[in-house]
Amino acid sequence: YLCSECGKDYEIVPELMLCPQCSSKKQPEEPLRGVLEVRLQGDPPEEFNALDLLPVEREFFPDLPVGGTPLWKSERLSEATGFSSLYLKDDGLNPTGSFKDRASMLVAAFARKHGINEVVVASTGNAGSSMSGVGAAAGLKVKLFLPQTAPPAKMIQALQYGAEVIMAEKNYDQAFALSLEYSKRFGGLNRNTAYNPLTIEGKKTVSIEMWQQLGKCPDRVYVSVGDGVILSGVYKGFRDLHQLGLISKMPVIVG
Repeated sequence: YLCSECGKDYEIVPELMLCPQCSSKKQPEEPLRGVLEVRLQGDPPEEFNALDLLPVEREFFPDLPVGGTPLWKSERLSEATGFSSLYLKDDGLNPTGSFKDRASMLVAAFARKHGINEVVVASTGNAGSSMSGVGAAAGLKVKLFLPQTAPPAKMIQALQYGAEVIMAEKNYDQAFALSLEYSKRFGGLNRNTAYNPLTIEGKKTVSIEMWQQLGKCPDRVYVSVGDGVILSGVYKGFRDLHQLGLISKMPVIVG
């Protein structure tokens, strides 16, 4: 890991989510400080796919078809928008129907590598149902903290996958805090988006796939943005490719 704030290096271990030094300076009204990112080291094999650029060995990944989703060329949208070539990355074809399976897959593999049998997550919907589905395939217990505003369909989806669902009395912030308290007191790997560095790392795989499917780096990538982790993951994937000398320039990434 590399601290995005102070630049200090850390070993990638389950108990470390934030830089201890920088996160200790956080004020109550501030966002997270000391956010860690996975630092790319070494070179990939001559023929590789996105999994080869992740910090967990392939043997620990559950046998689940996450990623490798189609990149559709849309002629009608190209005509409507004026782009000569416009493509859509169809991550709705991931096992739980969500892009977030990419992050959940890496978190599940990391838990299996370190002998952790439970994953804890707070979510407003998709991250929770995604982790529940991928966790079930990986043989992991999943404890999901949901706010009162979570869509009922997402709660039902998580329950169908076998997750234990706990409803917070208030909003996502409370669900987030409860999940942190639970994982600190009772163990389990916390998968909270943005908090766990592996969530960004898992999502970078979409950029590597797009580069391979196109045979080149796209000029522009448009990303829907919630908390910014998908946007960060897309950026991280292209930055890693640039660092490896596989692309000569970064695409314009629009949120």
